[in-house]
Amino acid sequence: MKPNYATAFNNLGVAYYSIGDYDKAILSYNKAIELCSNYVKAHMNLASCYFKQGKYEEALRKYREAKKIDKYYVSERVNREKIKSKFNEAELRQLLRE
Repeated sequence: MKPNYATAFNNLGVAYYSIGDYDKAILSYNKAIELCSNYVKAHMNLASCYFKQGKYEEALRKYREAKKIDKYYVSERVNREKIKSKFNEAELRQLLRE
């Protein structure tokens, strides 16, 4: 496993995300995670894609997976207002606590 390949797929996903091609971004993030399962940025970016598509439960599931890898990184990103507005307070408290 070469982590730099995971970074390349994550970066490709970021490029697709930036042009609104969320399906291709999801494929790229999943490939990055396949290559490096503890790559928290790829997990978070995948969650952001699901969030952008309105798939809030899938996004929450990915946020939780990412939190198991690095709870401080996830807490910082989940505290943003856009994310907070889509989940109820109990879900957010649970996510930030886990």
